[in-house]
Amino acid sequence: MNPELARRIAFTLGALLVYRLSLHIPIPGISPAVWDMLRSRNAGLSGLAGGTRSVPVAIIGLTPYISAAIIVQVIWMMFSRVRALAASGEAGRRRMLRLTLGLTMLLATIQAFGIASGLEGLVADRDGSSIFVAAVSILAGTCFVIWLSELITRHGVGNGIALLLTVNIVAALPPNVAMTIELSRQGALSGNLLLCEALLSVLIVASMVFVESARRRIPLAFAPQTRPAALSLKLNSAGLIPVVMAPWVFSVPIFFIGIFGLNGLALAALGQFPHLNHTVLNAIVVFFLALIYASFVLDPEQSANSLGKLGGAIPGIDPGEPTATCLDSAMSHTALFGAAYLAVQILLWDVWVAYGNGIHSFGGTAELIVVCTILDIRKQVGDMSLAKGGSLRGNLK
Repeated sequence: MNPELARRIAFTLGALLVYRLSLHIPIPGISPAVWDMLRSRNAGLSGLAGGTRSVPVAIIGLTPYISAAIIVQVIWMMFSRVRALAASGEAGRRRMLRLTLGLTMLLATIQAFGIASGLEGLVADRDGSSIFVAAVSILAGTCFVIWLSELITRHGVGNGIALLLTVNIVAALPPNVAMTIELSRQGALSGNLLLCEALLSVLIVASMVFVESARRRIPLAFAPQTRPAALSLKLNSAGLIPVVMAPWVFSVPIFFIGIFGLNGLALAALGQFPHLNHTVLNAIVVFFLALIYASFVLDPEQSANSLGKLGGAIPGIDPGEPTATCLDSAMSHTALFGAAYLAVQILLWDVWVAYGNGIHSFGGTAELIVVCTILDIRKQVGDMSLAKGGSLRGNLK
């Protein structure tokens, strides 16, 4: 094995182990007995804390970082000057990173004090500094997780954020499998239902692997070359970004409703949307976000101009405007397929649970994160195995 690859794999495994251990470091002063009582009454609290028997300092994890990245992504899509800054090389990338980290700290501070205020009733020895100590502990845990994810991205294999999310999803798998087996043993679930769910899960994961790995290739011809060339388009050009951004479309209005003291109105609005209806709306939002994002990422005119400067052309298509039109048609159809694919993945499991009496507890988003992360790692490992001198080509999307 390539020594550099072995070092990066070992670093990644060690960092993931440290991350899982950090989920067992409790916030100072929180009463475990009171937490166990509340956790037994509300499963959502257990999920928020990663299923641990204490309230960990890393309770909010990567949420502020992901939220800040989404905000920066939206700004990138809305303002051409920001897109030019991001494309201005290493200096522009560093400025965008500083903006993301600044927003991360602001959001993390707000969330940390909000959660600390909500946990005040769990503090064993209350005093005036209990909220402050809990908030600082949560903020420190969040900063540590973000720092660890960046280290994995730079010195390990794969994208750090995606890997940490994947680890959390995989860690929740054994308890769910054990629960399913127990329900089957008690006769609450039929063998036919479990078989159908297993087959559906295999088919969905296989379709994800196929689509995420597939490319649409547009043949190209270059005058000095005789070897065939092609422009490769990823079928899902938007990646996971629409799936991650979609919840913001719902949460931002509710956030502002809460700011103006209309929490009752927010709860009433949420009550009007059953889970399946919310999933349908979420899938529609994902569909349109994928199309919007692809329209910014895929620029047919720029691609046609770059192709012309390199002396290339699409066989049978004249250079210039005809080439741009051909590329626009190909990119539009590819983006439409990718958007529909993401929307179907969001819908499929919830429809199965609602109408097929399924028990799947992860959903398409979780499976999509795991599949994309594994494929990303596979590509990086393959690139590094082929690269000379042990250098690793970047693949941070």
